[in-house]
Amino acid sequence: MADRSLRFAWLEGDVEEVKQVTWKGDRHCDLCDYEVKNEGEAFFDARTRMGLWAKLCSTCWDKVGAGALGTGHGQKYVMTNGKLIKVEG
Repeated sequence: MADRSLRFAWLEGDVEEVKQVTWKGDRHCDLCDYEVKNEGEAFFDARTRMGLWAKLCSTCWDKVGAGALGTGHGQKYVMTNGKLIKVEG
């Protein structure tokens, strides 16, 4: 459930398309049910150490997250201006 809205960046007179991915789904942690809603908070859609995937708050990510982010591992989003923006993975 990601919104792939577009932004443009000016680089030396040229326009380069930059994709911004935002999380549109439920913002509750699958383990502790915490709702990620405060500016700067992180949210993970990632694999756990047990091999299952989950939506995780930062606290639960530190406890059970597999540790790696990227293709096949997971993504990290950060709350910015009321939206969860993908920053890693």
